[in-house]
Amino acid sequence: MGLDPGPRAVLVPDLGDELAGAVGRLERLLLSLRAAERAGATLPEPLADGAALAALRRL
Repeated sequence: MGLDPGPRAVLVPDLGDELAGAVGRLERLLLSLRAAERAGATLPEPLADGAALAALRRL
């Protein structure tokens, strides 16, 4: 039974106009990892079951 840590501050780099491009590249990478996982690859916990991809899409 874990405690809910509540809201947390996150430092986001200032990429200016390049933010959309960086997010797009990250999404493509995470989609590739998700496809590899579906093909049988085992991913570490932060990436398993599409967790990182889901977190990116919540931004």
